[in-house]
Amino acid sequence: RIPTAVLGRGVITNTPVFNIYLLGTFDHLDVEAVLAEIGLAGTRLEDTTTIVSPALILLGTGQSAPQGLADISIAFPPDASPAALRHLLHLAMENVALKQAVRQHEEQARRQHSQFEDLNLIGVKLSAERDIGKLQEFILTTMRQLTNADGASLWLKEGDDRSPKLRLSWSQNDSIDRTTY
Repeated sequence: RIPTAVLGRGVITNTPVFNIYLLGTFDHLDVEAVLAEIGLAGTRLEDTTTIVSPALILLGTGQSAPQGLADISIAFPPDASPAALRHLLHLAMENVALKQAVRQHEEQARRQHSQFEDLNLIGVKLSAERDIGKLQEFILTTMRQLTNADGASLWLKEGDDRSPKLRLSWSQNDSIDRTTY
């Protein structure tokens, strides 16, 4: 695992540390020498369950991508020059890094959408529930789930605007017993 810089559109950008895996043989291509020129080293791929991301699989002559790993695999043209190999390696690493970023953004969008739906459900339940104890417990439980919090509490404001006071109304905590007030 060696840090790399990727040349893209004439601008050098930093990319994650890549793990380069070699699958098969590379007839007429000295892939390992090209990797060494750009400060990388490849590891022979023996078992796809040991792949560490971010990863790029270089496919040898006649090899096809392992099942489910086509998006991180590249096969070189058999007559590619060392300069073309370097360029293809850079593009492939940039492509893998971009795909990884897209997956992360998609996952974040899914989480945010789910939270939005949860908040809408909370609004519906808040307007329907009449039992204050059930309502407080529901609010705390839901907010803890949304925020992955260990504990939560509801505070009531008492008194007038000149001398307001807060009073603990209800709390929940996974680490200690729940206390109600």
